[in-house]
Amino acid sequence: MPHGASSERLRRHFESTYLSLRVGVALMGAALPVALWLGALLLDGTTLQSSMSAYYYTGMRDVFVGVLFAIGVALYLYKGFSAAEHAALTLAGIFVVVAALFPTQGSGARVLAHDVHAVAAALFFICLAYVAVFRAADTLSLIRDIRRARALQRMYRGLGIVMLASPLAAIAAEQTLRPPGGEPSIVFFVQAFGVWAFAAYWLMKSWELRHTSADRAVAQGILEPSRALERSPLPGRLAQTAPLDQSVDELRHELGLDTP
Repeated sequence: MPHGASSERLRRHFESTYLSLRVGVALMGAALPVALWLGALLLDGTTLQSSMSAYYYTGMRDVFVGVLFAIGVALYLYKGFSAAEHAALTLAGIFVVVAALFPTQGSGARVLAHDVHAVAAALFFICLAYVAVFRAADTLSLIRDIRRARALQRMYRGLGIVMLASPLAAIAAEQTLRPPGGEPSIVFFVQAFGVWAFAAYWLMKSWELRHTSADRAVAQGILEPSRALERSPLPGRLAQTAPLDQSVDELRHELGLDTP
């Protein structure tokens, strides 16, 4: 097999692996609320709980903790397209693991653990909302269709707002809609919508990155912040400085810019 064909095949394998990891994180998040609900119902006949976190005290404990850990580790290891995005995703990964380690208040549970869990879960959504609202548009400058780029920017911001509102709405529902002798199941659905918003954002962003090959451009070192784009009203702040599969040094050599 020619060397070029072998390199191309390896590159495609790496890109496919990267995309699969992103899609896997989104699918785990999307499936978690349904898996908790139906899993506990089928395993031990547990009715719908007051919140997703309450499933820690059901037969779905391992699934709940395992999925949160998997998402947290993936977000922690993922490299963002800017220092701010990378920091926010790293913190989100840490916070969701903390939420898994400190269960929500249940029968005989410690109040401190409940408070730590609630704060960590809220900070997790806040970090993701920040990425969706303020950082997701950074790579939209690679999309040639301006109308599509602006539509994606609006959708990213909308999903970010849903993620931000989810923990706040859950707290409000828990405090104001508590029925006598029970817990309001509406909190479960509020949290589920926040998780689904995260999954939808992650899937949409994965599609965008694959469509624009932004991850390949970063790997080749040809995607850099542009001051002109930062001042522009158009979405995006990153510019591609060379053709794909050609490094900046190779391009400069080809154009004779590195000669004395």
